[in-house]
Amino acid sequence: MAGAAFFVAFVLLLVAAAPARAITTEANITYGPGSEANPNLKQLDVYRPDDAQPGDLRPVVIYVHGGGWMNGDKSNKMAFKPRLFTDAGYVFVSVNYRLSPDVISTDPSDFDPGRLKFPEHPRDVAESIAWVSRNIASRGGDPDALLLLGHSAGAHLVSLVGTNPAFLDEFGASLRQVLGVVPLDAGAFDVVDSATQTGNVPTPNNLLIWNAFGTPAENAVTSRWLEASPTTWADSTDPRHLLVTQAARLPRIYDNQKMADALGQDPLEVFKSPLDHEGINDALGNPTDTTGETTAVMNFIAVQVGRRIDPTISILKRPAKTVRIGRKVKKRKVVFKFLAVGDAAGVQCRLDARKFSTCRSPHSFKVGTGKHSLRLRALYPSGRTGSEKVVKFKVVRKKHHRR
Repeated sequence: MAGAAFFVAFVLLLVAAAPARAITTEANITYGPGSEANPNLKQLDVYRPDDAQPGDLRPVVIYVHGGGWMNGDKSNKMAFKPRLFTDAGYVFVSVNYRLSPDVISTDPSDFDPGRLKFPEHPRDVAESIAWVSRNIASRGGDPDALLLLGHSAGAHLVSLVGTNPAFLDEFGASLRQVLGVVPLDAGAFDVVDSATQTGNVPTPNNLLIWNAFGTPAENAVTSRWLEASPTTWADSTDPRHLLVTQAARLPRIYDNQKMADALGQDPLEVFKSPLDHEGINDALGNPTDTTGETTAVMNFIAVQVGRRIDPTISILKRPAKTVRIGRKVKKRKVVFKFLAVGDAAGVQCRLDARKFSTCRSPHSFKVGTGKHSLRLRALYPSGRTGSEKVVKFKVVRKKHHRR
């Protein structure tokens, strides 16, 4: 813990003292098919410090915009965010996703049953994260140090993708790559609750929720409301969240504290901002922000990055440097025991000139006479490989003693 604390203090000192960095921007990168009518809805923008190099991997902050799941764009509110994170040495990615249609009626029976709705929004977000996982290393980003950030509907989406591993699993990424999640003023951690808070007539919020997640009649068939709720999936094994909401809205505070409790976090740690819904989004990275929001977000990210432990291999048992076998024995069984330490997703082994393959401890080989080497390497959650451990030994025949 002392090392992590030092890392955090060091990072924050650098952020405070660092001059503005030059930024390289790659805009409108298509991350997946399925939005041919408007390709922009499945695109993302990458902002990275000019000094970010493929071999020098930086944490990656992925931002998901709000807009009621039916509006918004990855370019919105970008006056300060790219500069905030790239000046801190991070790579910043802003993503689009396909949107539900505008609400055009107060009668849910008028909603088009074939409209785009849940689960397509979080599936798109997960697909964009998987693209980052596969492609960000060549841009100087670390695919195993992802931080998810979102505002409003985007806050709901990053919390849902950040608690239900099925979304990332579908596209070949892993929730273990996510170090932390920052939802800015989410209003639908419990979609069931949001969808059912109505009086004699539907409220605008009811219509928004029904449009994105299904009308009451549709939900009676699919039960999508429960599935779309981050509180359904959240538990203490999920990436830690920094929950930010409005101090003046008690129902919103309650919803955020309920999410914190589901995550096994202290509900009192919810950050309560004096700003309104849009103000919370505007303040992040603004040099004039006096609410403490920007500092809280940057502190949180630095702590999560500092807690990450690179995977390594610890050898627990190995053959002797010289292994002897009888004159008539062709091969000898040798056994290795090892432990993957840190944030490892598995181990690969390779004996001599064979190909690397997945192995579990204990692992054994049958080897003949000669010199041998076993290489072991831990895998990061993204599948990239960590440093290798090499074990060398030789197998010789026992000497024959004449009587």
